[in-house]
Amino acid sequence: MVALLKDANMDVDMDTHPDWETDLFQWGRCLGCRPLDVKVDTAPYGGRCLLCTTAKDVGDLIVSIPRQMVITAQSVTEKDERIGKLVQNLPDEIASGKTTLTLMLFLIAEKNSGADSLYQEYINTIPVTYTTPFYASDEHVQSMLAGTPLLFVYQSVREELVSNFKALCETITKFSDLSPITWEEFLWAYHVVESRSFTTMMDGQETNMLVPLVDLADHHPTEGRRVTKMFNSETQCFEVKAASKFAAGEQLYLQYGDVQNWQLVIYYGFALHDNVFDSFDINLELPSDDTPADSMRRSLLLTLGENSGMFNTENKLSIGADGAFVVTPTLLPTLRLLTADGVLLEKMTVQNLETYIKDASASKERELRMFESLSAMFKATLEAYPTPLDDDLARLSEDGVSSFETACLVYRIGQKRLLTAGLGWVDQQRRSL
Repeated sequence: MVALLKDANMDVDMDTHPDWETDLFQWGRCLGCRPLDVKVDTAPYGGRCLLCTTAKDVGDLIVSIPRQMVITAQSVTEKDERIGKLVQNLPDEIASGKTTLTLMLFLIAEKNSGADSLYQEYINTIPVTYTTPFYASDEHVQSMLAGTPLLFVYQSVREELVSNFKALCETITKFSDLSPITWEEFLWAYHVVESRSFTTMMDGQETNMLVPLVDLADHHPTEGRRVTKMFNSETQCFEVKAASKFAAGEQLYLQYGDVQNWQLVIYYGFALHDNVFDSFDINLELPSDDTPADSMRRSLLLTLGENSGMFNTENKLSIGADGAFVVTPTLLPTLRLLTADGVLLEKMTVQNLETYIKDASASKERELRMFESLSAMFKATLEAYPTPLDDDLARLSEDGVSSFETACLVYRIGQKRLLTAGLGWVDQQRRSL
């Protein structure tokens, strides 16, 4: 059973906007949402979710959001020339994020406009804070992500965000009469765009967009496939259709993509138990002690094998939807090439490469060394965590664990289970030699 983990403080400020749901649906219907066969309800984890209000057959339209409600970078710059001018003057180092920054600036401006904003009803539904690492103290982040690759990802993303914020503030001062923005506003808008936007084809090109109402639906890696979502160029609406039958009152999920738990933790602030997209990444490198001749030969063979699908330096451990342990098929062939000594490497050619790589029995000693190196890698990764798996499981079952800590624990537990399963697989492979 896949469980969603979100935090209550991700909900709207109910004291300030007690009628946000009624206002939102009235606003949507006034702007032409037809049909709007959903309602907001309380999800099992305590947050919000969308339910179908009527039974649906395959192909039936569930929600239709007209173009004028859909927020894109193009629609923003058409509505507010000041934002368009500001974005055009952004420095080159953050130019790649212009679409995201455009949407962020729009959200901040609309939020500050209050009742004067056309999108006030939508803004009122957006969380006032998030439970990602960026809203936690550095000390808490360090304690929860120590020993994980996610700590480095978080630090890199935060560094980039701080740099972009400074560049944006400088650009506002130099080129715009827009009001200065705060770090809190910037961080809030960044999370809104990262966690709520959709990317789909619109006007013949892939477009990142915010779609009110639809973005209230929860993510589910498999249930989310029961609907399709797209911008319909004929109706000029963003449409959600049933890809399977829905009963009245059934929860409507979306699939954000093949999202792993590390991505959910850092960009959304929650995690999934038994996430079928989760994996432990194994990134392989060429030996550092190769002679120049061996290095050139190995690199050439690696490239040829990558082109044919035999090799890949980026591999994964994962657990499929059926609970079976899965290893990327290219892992062992790639390891055999990377661990081949100079004598064996010299014998390898394009013509006989597959024979040498697939013949696991050619050298039992070499195979054992290869599996020993994998085992050492998995053990070292597990030992880098400050706590063992059992401690994380015990902590997760305690009362009073914050949503941020819960998400981090679920992520860590998933990684440790994959590594433990990987060690079992390695032992099985060694025994079979």
